[in-house]
Amino acid sequence: MHNNGRVLLFLRPSECRMGGYALQLMRVMRLKNVIAECTASKVFLDTKKFHFIHDVTKLDMFWDVLFAIIQLLYPLYRLLRLCDTQRGCIDKVKFYVMQVDRLLEPGLDNTKVKLESMADEFEVVRWRVQRNRQRGRRRRRRRRRS
Repeated sequence: MHNNGRVLLFLRPSECRMGGYALQLMRVMRLKNVIAECTASKVFLDTKKFHFIHDVTKLDMFWDVLFAIIQLLYPLYRLLRLCDTQRGCIDKVKFYVMQVDRLLEPGLDNTKVKLESMADEFEVVRWRVQRNRQRGRRRRRRRRRS
């Protein structure tokens, strides 16, 4: 069993939870090493399902883009969490709105550049996945014939 017998679960993001998707992305980034180790294990590879996940988690560009998206969402997440508190904090809300305004444009540009550069690497991964599927189909056909 992986992770010393501990069960690893992700948060289930929902529309009604404040910042659920941002939290989920942060959790995935936090568990980067665990995800890479689990997808590289023999047990995972023997399941013959979701092989593309192993290829994607090996790409450093994927983790760079994920980090850029988290950086983009973090000021908005902080603003949401601040508005959700039970205390009066209108002065802080103004400060956080100003920070979101200041950080949103460079964050969008950074994420856009990283996504464009990652498109080529994902094309290679997609090609590998299709090739592996074709090989698997050929093997199954050979087994059926014999």
